[in-house]
Amino acid sequence: MTEQTIAGVFFVYVLVMLGIGWATSRQTQSPLDFFLADRSLNAWVTAISSTASSESAWSGLGTSFGPLILFTLYWKKTTQQGAIAGMLTGFVTTLVWKTTGLSDSVIYERVPAFILSSLEIYFVSKTTKVSDLG
Repeated sequence: MTEQTIAGVFFVYVLVMLGIGWATSRQTQSPLDFFLADRSLNAWVTAISSTASSESAWSGLGTSFGPLILFTLYWKKTTQQGAIAGMLTGFVTTLVWKTTGLSDSVIYERVPAFILSSLEIYFVSKTTKVSDLG
């Protein structure tokens, strides 16, 4: 991947985040509205929300970086393209699996995300060339 491609993807990401921020800023009326939901939530709702957010974040991070760390430690043929493909596959699988409800009805999202990310790293690395980054 070239530096221009990475910069372009980053630029698009920043624009999307700014758009989401702008759209949601229209719904909040005060800082209390933003930070504390205008104090309308019970303590147990806040605790469950915090735990769920933390668990979801670790799920996405673990399935994005876990297979990559293992591959880079134990397989010298891991390529940069394979690493990027694996990280994206793990993240997207976690996101899709969670939002479609498959984690509740089929299997927890970490399992398929870890497997698909590992397969993606392996097959993309097998079909791309190892390059010197230094």
